[in-house]
Amino acid sequence: MARHRPRPTAGKKIPASEGVSPPAPDPVSPHASGAVLAVVVAPRAGKTGFERLEPESVRVRVAAPPVQGAANGALLAFLAEAFGVPRSRVRIVSGTSGRRKRVLIAGVDPEELRRRLVDRVTV
Repeated sequence: MARHRPRPTAGKKIPASEGVSPPAPDPVSPHASGAVLAVVVAPRAGKTGFERLEPESVRVRVAAPPVQGAANGALLAFLAEAFGVPRSRVRIVSGTSGRRKRVLIAGVDPEELRRRLVDRVTV
């Protein structure tokens, strides 16, 4: 029977580089076409709206059920209205069939999107 040998670094802390800290988690990331927002969706909610801002995502409640893309459509329409952009500039980049999604908002600077997000969502 083969024995498991621990890796040489197992149990040892690897020191972080001096003066360099890891980037803080952020729900907004830059994209060539605008900004991408990390969203966690809660379908079949009482009403559609922002629930809360988390370190790595924003939680959004959607009244529509997750059937035949209804919740995705409602999410995109809500985000377009909330951020004041046309619906045609908002699309899901990844996560179309899951609760965790990455939504592209085209033509919006990431800093501007962060500012709009903080204005509309309580922490």
